[in-house]
Amino acid sequence: MGIAQTKKVFLYNFNVNLYVHSQGIESFAELNEEHIKSIFIKHQSRDMTSYTGDDALLLSGYSSVIRWKKRYHEEMAKNNISGASKFLIKIFSMLERKLTVYGYELAFGKGNFLLMASIDGFRVGDENGDQPLISNTFGMRGNENLSGPTVDIQDFFRETGSEAMTEGEFYVNWLLGRII
Repeated sequence: MGIAQTKKVFLYNFNVNLYVHSQGIESFAELNEEHIKSIFIKHQSRDMTSYTGDDALLLSGYSSVIRWKKRYHEEMAKNNISGASKFLIKIFSMLERKLTVYGYELAFGKGNFLLMASIDGFRVGDENGDQPLISNTFGMRGNENLSGPTVDIQDFFRETGSEAMTEGEFYVNWLLGRII
C-alpha cells in the first residue's frame, strides 16, 4: 500500500504518535542545558534559513523547556509525582512540536522512543483508498526494560502488600470505568 497513486484525501485524519520509554525520560532528565541548547539549535523542525546563529533559539521553546525541566527536578525531589508529571508533559509536548526526528533521538537516546504516523480517510485514486495507511516507524517498539503502566501498577500493589490484581482483572476494571 502506498500513497503515490492518491489524487485526493477526503474525511481524513492524520496522526503522528510519539511514544517515549522510561529510559528516554531518564536520558532526557540527565541532559545538561548546553546539550539541550545544542539540540534546539541544530534540530529544530522549523525552516532554519531565516534563523541562524544567535537567533536560532528565538521562539524555539528552548527557554521554556529549561524552565520546566528545573521545575520537574524540583517536584521529583519533593517526591511529587503528579507535579513532576505536569512539567514532563509540557516538556515533551514542546519537544514533539519543535524538534525533528533526529532531535528526538538526541533528546531521548537511541532506541528509547517510537515515532509512527498514519492517515485514516478515503483516498481518491487509490485501489485500497478506504484502508488506513500506516507509516514506517522510527525508534524502537518496546524494549527489554519496558513493561508498561499496567505491570507497573500491578508491581506497585505487590510491593505495598496490597492484594495483587491479575492483568485480566485490571483490564476489566479499566473497561468498566470507561463504560460507566
